[in-house]
Amino acid sequence: MAIKRPYFKHKKVVVEVPRISNTKRKSNPMSEDDIKKIVIEEGNKPLPQAEARKWAKAHCPLQACKASGRCSKSDDELFERVVKRVPSLERSVFDEIQLSRSIPSFSDSNSALTASTSSAQERPPNNLKSGAISFKRWTPPTNAASEAVSEAARSYQNPYAGYLSSFEIQMQALKRQLDDQVKENGVLKVKLEVIGSTEASLKGKISDSNQQLEKAKADAEAIIQNLRGVLESKEADHKAADTRTREATVFLREGTEKALRAELRASKEQNEIIRKELEDARQRLTKKDGEQERLQNEVHALREEIDNRNLSPMNDYKLRYKEKAQQLKSERIASQQRDMAEYFSIIAYRGHLEDAMEPYKPRSEPAMRIATAVKGHLEALDVMAERRLGDKRSRSFSEIMGMLGGGCVLKEEEDEDDSNLEEVEDEFDDDESVEHALSNPSKRPRLGYQGTLA
Repeated sequence: MAIKRPYFKHKKVVVEVPRISNTKRKSNPMSEDDIKKIVIEEGNKPLPQAEARKWAKAHCPLQACKASGRCSKSDDELFERVVKRVPSLERSVFDEIQLSRSIPSFSDSNSALTASTSSAQERPPNNLKSGAISFKRWTPPTNAASEAVSEAARSYQNPYAGYLSSFEIQMQALKRQLDDQVKENGVLKVKLEVIGSTEASLKGKISDSNQQLEKAKADAEAIIQNLRGVLESKEADHKAADTRTREATVFLREGTEKALRAELRASKEQNEIIRKELEDARQRLTKKDGEQERLQNEVHALREEIDNRNLSPMNDYKLRYKEKAQQLKSERIASQQRDMAEYFSIIAYRGHLEDAMEPYKPRSEPAMRIATAVKGHLEALDVMAERRLGDKRSRSFSEIMGMLGGGCVLKEEEDEDDSNLEEVEDEFDDDESVEHALSNPSKRPRLGYQGTLA
C-alpha cells in the first residue's frame, strides 16, 4: 500500500511527508518486471573472488569483510552493477526487489531447507532516509573457517531441523518488519495529523491573505483612479499652458516683425533723404566749381592786366603772394590732415560700435529702443564722416594717404612766362597785405590738386 505524499507551499513553508518508494517506480522508463529480471540476472552472475575482495576492501569498513570474499554490503555492489544498465533505477526500488527475492514461498521451500542458519538473520529496523523506506537486507560477515564448521555440522543434522529453524527465524524477522512497519505507520499518521492541522492553519492564513490582498487591490485601484484623474488634469493644464505659450510666441514674433519692418521703412526713408541731400550737395559743389572756375579766370585776366601795367610791383607782390600761398598751403594741409584723422577715427569708432551691435538681438522694448538709438548714433557718425570727408570723396586712395603723410596737395599756378611779367597797376599797393588780397575773390589764387581724380 502506497501512501501519497501531500505537498503544501505557502509563504515559503514547505512540508514534506516521506512515502513508500512504490510511487517512484513511475519515473523509471522500464517496467518493474524488466528491472526485476535485470536484478536477478546480475545477481546470478558469479563475481570473481579477487574482485569481491577488492570491492570489500574499498567500500566495507569491517575488517572481517575485507579479509573474506563475502561482504555485508554485497547489495551495494550489485546495485552499482544494475545501475550501469538501468541509470534511472532508484535504490528504494532495488531494495524492494531484493526483499521480495529474500522472502521464501511454498514453491521454493526445498531451496530454503538447504539454506544455512546463518544466512537468514534478522534485518535491522527500517530507517527513514531522504523521504523513502529502505528494505535493505543485512548479511553478517563470514569467513572460510565458519563455513567449513557449518558444512561439517550440517552432515550430522536432521534435514528438516534446518528448515524449521530457518522458517522460525524468517517468521520472527517478518514479524519484526511488520512491527517496524506499524510503528512507521503510526509515525506517518502523527505526521499526517500534524500536516492536516498545518494545512488548516495555512488555509486560514491563505484566506486571510486573500482578503488582505483583495482589500489592498481595491485600495490600489482607488489610488490608481485618483492618480489617473490627477494625471488627466495635469495633462489638460499642460496642454493649456502650451497653447498659451504658442500664442504668446506668435504674438511676440508678429510684434517684433512689425517693429523691424517699421524700422526698416524708416531707415529707407532716412537713406532717401540723405541721398537727396547728397545729390543737392553735389549740385551745389558743381555750381561752386563753375563759379570758382569763373573767378579763377577773372583772377587770371586781372593778373595778366596787372602784370602788363606794372611788372616790378607785381614781382614784389608775387613774392609776398608766394609766401602767403605757402602759409595757406601749410594751413590747408594741416586742416586736411585733421579732417582725415577725425574721419578715420569716426569710421573706426563706427565700425567698433556696429560690430558690437551686430550679434545683439533685442528681445524687449527697452532693448529695441537702445538698438534704435545706437542706429541713430551710427547715422549721425556717418553724417559727421561725410562732413569731414567733404570734397575729398573724389580723391584716390594714394592722394588721401598723401594728405595724411603731409604731401603737397595744393599748387600755385605758375606763370607761364616770368620774363613777360608787366608791372602791377597802382591799385595793388606795395603795402597791401596778402590777406586783404585773398579776401577779394578776384584776387584769390587758383588752387589745384595733384594726382588723378578718382
